[in-house]
Amino acid sequence: WTKEIVRIDLGVIGPESLAADTQKKWHGVEPAGWGNQLKTEPGLILRWERSWLFRTASRDSGWGLQWIPRAAANLGNVLTDFRAGFTTRVGLRIPDEFSARTKEDESNSKTDSAGIYLSFGAEGRGVVRNIFLDGSTFHESHRVARHPFNAAFPIGLTLAARHFELSATHTFLTHAFYSQITDDSFSCASLLLKF
Repeated sequence: WTKEIVRIDLGVIGPESLAADTQKKWHGVEPAGWGNQLKTEPGLILRWERSWLFRTASRDSGWGLQWIPRAAANLGNVLTDFRAGFTTRVGLRIPDEFSARTKEDESNSKTDSAGIYLSFGAEGRGVVRNIFLDGSTFHESHRVARHPFNAAFPIGLTLAARHFELSATHTFLTHAFYSQITDDSFSCASLLLKF
């Protein structure tokens, strides 16, 4: 199975994005560094991604393993990069994101049962431009010496049911720029509703 996604992201960078106000209200403190914020400019990224699904599953127990390699590219004034990586998912009744549900699926009671799976992966990135490290497109601004290659390593846990998925993921990132002292990481939680 394959899945291809093409999309355009539009936005704004700089004071007009209201990021400073959002950070102040969310954290309740006056953050440092907003005096060095990039100037206002429109942001555009054309995104492309293709994924391939390979899977094994036990029909009796519902346990399965999925391996999903992918290739991606972003082109725009905010981000231009090329990516390749994979995600591995292992667990009970892992949802199939690559095909539409059939009448046979609808009549199969296991399809409606909840599932749970662990996921982990790796992604290599070749970065041509990152406005947040390279500076403004049209104005003089601060910048740092960027690593042309970096990587991400996500690990997560997902609870999946017929009409929703609840996920928690933590992603480890390698250095993005040369003067960076420690690696970055971030966590996120998401709720996906299926109609």
